[in-house]
Amino acid sequence: MPWLLRAEPWDPATGAVRPVYYSDAGFVSEPVDQPADTYWERRIDVSLSMRSSLFAGSDVGGESQTAYGAVTLANGDGALDSLAELDWDGRLVEIRFSAAERPRWSDFAVVFAGTCEQLVPGDALTLELRDRKALADEPLQPTKWLGTGGAEGPETFKDRRKPLALGVLRQIEPLWQDEANLILAYADGPCGGVLELCDQGRPLVAGPDYPTREALRAADLSGWGYGTCDALGLVRLQASPERPVTLDVLGRSRGAVTGAAA
Repeated sequence: MPWLLRAEPWDPATGAVRPVYYSDAGFVSEPVDQPADTYWERRIDVSLSMRSSLFAGSDVGGESQTAYGAVTLANGDGALDSLAELDWDGRLVEIRFSAAERPRWSDFAVVFAGTCEQLVPGDALTLELRDRKALADEPLQPTKWLGTGGAEGPETFKDRRKPLALGVLRQIEPLWQDEANLILAYADGPCGGVLELCDQGRPLVAGPDYPTREALRAADLSGWGYGTCDALGLVRLQASPERPVTLDVLGRSRGAVTGAAA
């Protein structure tokens, strides 16, 4: 009974996804299929084993436990050794199955769509799998402050997660990244920009945007209330504020910058 496996590991050498296609009996898709004209190499040894639990612990109730599983690929000839050079953690894995003796692509149904936890190399190469719910166990913002001063924040910020701006945010209080230089952070990367900055409820006059933190720190803001570095989610005040400082900002949307601030 045919099984198909499609995975999308990341290839650091090319900086792109490198799709791989394997089966337990060999399979070639037709020109009208997606993916078209693709050979699914006969490599699957153990098709799919799964473990899941309705509950996270021994007690009845609460959150269900993430499902885990594995697929084993035959690698006695060493032809798949290069897969160990790819990045598999968190990458897409899809497994399809058909009960038909001579199936066409339309006969296959998806029985698993999740991610790879890791690849275990060897003569019997194993892909350790987990369902997509496991992605929710990872923090949305993994980057933390080092707390070493300057761009990495004061010592009190050490191991604290950096701010992340998604969509349109209003009346947020940015963090004092570098209070000595009057630099505040509202995000950790490219954003659409600051819509409005207020000090104790009073709007300040927006100044230019600068491409780097260094340029922002060295800028002459005379005549302006503040300057920005949208590329890093930073603002710098022209003078010490009365406080609190609040912002309306355009953050990211669907993984991309929402647009430029008006």
